[in-house]
Parts: sequence; C-alpha cells; structure tokens
Amino acid sequence: MRKFPKRNIIIPKKELISIPRILFEPSSKKSQYVTDFEIKFKEYLNANDSIAVSSGRTALNLIIDSYSIEKGSEILLCAYNFIGVPESLLKKGFIPVFVEADKNTYQIDINDIERKISNKTKAIIITHLFGHLTDIDAIKPIAQKHNILIIEDAAQALGSSHKDRFAGTISDIGFFSFTGSKPLNTSFGGMIVTRSLGQSKIIRQQLSMLPETSTAEALSSRLRTYLYALATNKHFYSYVLYPLTILFDKFNIDILEKYKIIDRSITKLPNNRLNYIQAFIGLNQMDHISSLLEQRRGFGNKLISMLDISISTQSILENSEPCYFMLPLKSKDKTIAYKKLLAFGIDANLSYAQDCSFLTNSNNPMSKFLSDHILTINLPFDLKEEEVAYIADSINGIKEFLE
Repeated sequence: MRKFPKRNIIIPKKELISIPRILFEPSSKKSQYVTDFEIKFKEYLNANDSIAVSSGRTALNLIIDSYSIEKGSEILLCAYNFIGVPESLLKKGFIPVFVEADKNTYQIDINDIERKISNKTKAIIITHLFGHLTDIDAIKPIAQKHNILIIEDAAQALGSSHKDRFAGTISDIGFFSFTGSKPLNTSFGGMIVTRSLGQSKIIRQQLSMLPETSTAEALSSRLRTYLYALATNKHFYSYVLYPLTILFDKFNIDILEKYKIIDRSITKLPNNRLNYIQAFIGLNQMDHISSLLEQRRGFGNKLISMLDISISTQSILENSEPCYFMLPLKSKDKTIAYKKLLAFGIDANLSYAQDCSFLTNSNNPMSKFLSDHILTINLPFDLKEEEVAYIADSINGIKEFLE
C-alpha cells in the first residue's frame, strides 16, 4: 500500500513542455495570459470581477488599502487560524482582534463576534478553515449593524460552496491563495474577487503601481514546486521520503515542514503583480479544476461516512459543499495520534492552523484547545477507492486516541 504525505502537488505534464515556449513569446501575448486567467477564474466563480496578484497576502493588503482603512484600526478574525493572516495585519500596522473558535465547526464563533467589536473595528476577516464554509449569512447582520467590512479568506476553500454561491463571493470581497499545496497552484500567486466593479477599479489602480514578479523569481519558485512535487509523488514518497520521515521522526524532525520553512525563507513575498508564467500555469489548471475538486469532495464524503461513530469530524454548514482541503481530526493527544497515523503510512499536519492569540496576549480557550488537539490529513487527488478505505480503516484503528 502506498504512503500518504501531509500534502501533495499535481503538476500537469504538458506544463513542462509549454513554459520554455512562452518565454520567447511577444510581450503582448504574455500580458494576455494574466487577463485570460482573471476572466476564466471570474467565470468559474460567477463573480463580477477577479484580479490576479502575487500572493494571498498581497491580495489582503490591497483589499484593506482599497477601503482606506487606517493603520491602528482593529480587524477581527478567528483566533484559530493560519498564522500568516494576523502576522500580515501586524506588519501593516493594524490591530488583529481575535474572536473565539466554535468547538464543532472550528470556524469563528459567531456568538463571540459582537463582544469583540469596538469603535475602532473596521473589518472582519472570515477564514473558511480546511475548506469548510463559515456561515457568512449569519454574520452579515452583525457587520451591517456596526458598519464593518467583511473580507472572505477563501485561500483554503476554492470550489467550496453554500447555497450555490462559491467561497470568496458570498461577502463584500474575498481572496484566494495559489501556493504549491493548493488545488490550483502557481508557485505563489493569488486572486481577489469582488462584486463591486467600483472597488475593483480602485484595486486595479493600486495594482498598476506595483512591479510584476520577475520572470527569474517565477521560474525559481516553480522549480522548487517541481522538487516538492517529486518529493511527495506517491512512488518517491512511499519508497524514499517516507522511510526518512520515520527515521527523522525519532529525533522529532519533520522533513517536509523543514523544507517548507526553508522554501519560505528564501522566497520573497513583496506586493507584486502576477507574472505571466504564473498566469499561464493557472490558466491551464483551470481546465481541470472542477473535476479535481469534485473528485476530492467525493473522497472526503466517502471517507467520513466510513469513520467510526465515536470519531468527531468538522461540522459541515447546512446546504454547503466543502472542498476538503484538509481533513481535521480531534485527538486526545496530538503527538501520539500523529505517530500512530505515521505508522500506518499517513503523515499528518500538526499545526497548519493554530491559536494565534499569543500575538496580542489575548485568551481564547477553545482556540487553544483546538490548536492543542487537532491534526489534519491530506487527501491526494489521485486516490483510489481502496486507498480511501485504507485511510478510513487506519483512522478507525487509532480511534482510542481520537475524540
């Protein structure tokens, strides 16, 4: 049986042939790739407009700037989150105010939002954690009452939907990230989606003043993505990297996490426009994104249906369809559960999301509990039916260590 890495990357074979060719195309054709990518992404989400940028972080920065939110303003977000979001706010001079997490959905606790609002609150960022959707419809009346902007962080939720509305399009404005582990990966890159063409115009004006990510940086980032794709390829990982993962785990060293840290340390993430190579890559991946996401959704639904009734899973918002970016498991002891799963050939993520309250010396007990007890597993796009059953059996096999 194959082994399962904590994340994996799909690289279309034709990409390796196509990229050298487009390097020598005329500038007008290169710039058209960005426009075409934006159009195709907009049409997929049924959004009014989409704007390609160099990263999810750049997208968030541009959104905040476009609404003229002053430095020192408070921005609400869930304490149990991907840490890059609040860190980005702090670097920009804003004050992240952390809202407690819900014990069942792992998303922002809607009942705690209003308690955290002050006269300095200007926006709230709603993260769709692990590809499951937050009930934005329930948040809208609160935001309207206090005149607060809702920003949708859909970086983990491409293809997830609620009442036939895609993540990123349910609120005032939203953004996506296309880092290597995402279903649509352009080796960094991101997209802003908005209903307001007026807001879109402001953002495009801001974006026009930024430089394009250099071709050298785009190619360098893509090369590192190829290396990661090789490392997590089902054959290479099963026979080479998994045995090394087992070995290094004895010294509490996580190989893939170390690589991720090194990669991010050498990758500069300035506020830039998307490079034409990244746009070309994204444009080609859009041809298959629906089928890929639908395939993973089927795997996720089937796996959950096969889990023992004693194992709790992330609650799904009614009338929504998650993309299962990751499958979170609530453990009694995260380290023990991790080692047990690893013995079955399943490498889990220990801290993709964490309690970010320490950044502001605040206290959110449920977020701390989730951070201490949740680990997540990846569902590769190329799973087979028997492999889904194997993963489910493996999880059921450690149910005494799960909640």
